[in-house]
Amino acid sequence: MRKSIRVRIALTFIILTALVLLAIGVFQYVFLDKYYFRNKQKTLVESLDSIEEKEDGAPIPESFEQFCSVNGLTYCLADSTLSYWYTNSSYGNRMAAMLLGIMLGKEDENTEILEENERYTLFRNEDRFSGLNSLELWSTLPDGSYYLVTTPMQSMSEAANISLRFYLYIGLAAVVIGAAVIWLVSGRLETIVSRLRSEKEQLQRDIEEKDRVDAMRREFLSNVSHELKTPIALIQGYAEGLKDNVSEDAESREYYCDVIVDEAVKMDRMVKQITTLTQLEFGEQDLEIETFDLTELIQNTLESLKVMITQKEAEVFFDRKDPLPVRGDPFRIGEVVTNYMTNALNHLEGDRTIDITCVEKEGVVETTVFNSGKPIPEEDLEKIWIKFYKVDKARTRAYGGSGIGLSIVKAIMDAHGQICGVKNYENGVAFFFTLPVES
Repeated sequence: MRKSIRVRIALTFIILTALVLLAIGVFQYVFLDKYYFRNKQKTLVESLDSIEEKEDGAPIPESFEQFCSVNGLTYCLADSTLSYWYTNSSYGNRMAAMLLGIMLGKEDENTEILEENERYTLFRNEDRFSGLNSLELWSTLPDGSYYLVTTPMQSMSEAANISLRFYLYIGLAAVVIGAAVIWLVSGRLETIVSRLRSEKEQLQRDIEEKDRVDAMRREFLSNVSHELKTPIALIQGYAEGLKDNVSEDAESREYYCDVIVDEAVKMDRMVKQITTLTQLEFGEQDLEIETFDLTELIQNTLESLKVMITQKEAEVFFDRKDPLPVRGDPFRIGEVVTNYMTNALNHLEGDRTIDITCVEKEGVVETTVFNSGKPIPEEDLEKIWIKFYKVDKARTRAYGGSGIGLSIVKAIMDAHGQICGVKNYENGVAFFFTLPVES
């Protein structure tokens, strides 16, 4: 499951901070003792620099005393004859004995020389009495005095450990506080990102919708131009023929006028169909849903098509007599039935029968209009609902079809939230649609 931006930011911060703290902790654990050790070595050398500035016979400088106090150094200073000495330790005799032992080489077995040069000797020493280690420096001053300064190594280790623990405590606290702050801040950020994502998706949908509408508009203009080309050309040609008196007899002129009227009627019908389809596809016309009797609607439609049925020499079967209450827009459903019937009449072959049935099942009524004739090619079954699509263009043109009728049916049924479709049979084709039964 994908984590939210808030969780991912918080986890990323915690993990990165923890890794940084761990890296610094390891670095401190490995190098902090060495750093303290070298820092103390430098401090011992700095104390020697300070005491060397003392003039022969002058008292010990106060700045030197303060330096040793601040840095936790214990020193012993003896004259060249070892007849007197100075120290800041409460164990002055021990310091003097240690200095003498170093001068006489008595401390060699307890010491480890770390650095030795003309000015001083720096070494690690283990106290014979306490067993504690210390870092020490001794030197012979320019005036011949002897100087010994020491600092316990135990304090260095303790300081390093305390510093490491303190760092870990502070680090953990920083992680917790930082995570809490990040959690609060990222909550606002997540809201902004979610809004931006939503706006981006909406913008993408708007762009896709605009592209779809533009494509539909281009296709629409192309199809309309193509469909109007023929009737306009016929009207123009026959009108010019009448104007130029191509045919002087009354019968020919009447034929010319009939063609013009017929083509104008076809154009008018197509324009009305295009207007209806456009309104349905773009939701510019609301449905007036109500309960009506589907049986009565079909009977009325058949009555209105009675002349056409007679002309086509069709035999129509619709045996249902009892009322069939359904929910829908009766005007639009009337258009669906009319389109199906007109389509069936124009494609009649064989025994020239049309069979209309209404079957109730699972709360809906499936109405089917079957006509005898040739089945629709399988590759065209899904395309016949596309506006201006014609399976047999010559035949469609012959009876004045524009390829819009089934597109209107599809748009009407989509607006109702119902389905429509077509099925092939060996002896004909059946178109159907569904409507909810009034409970």
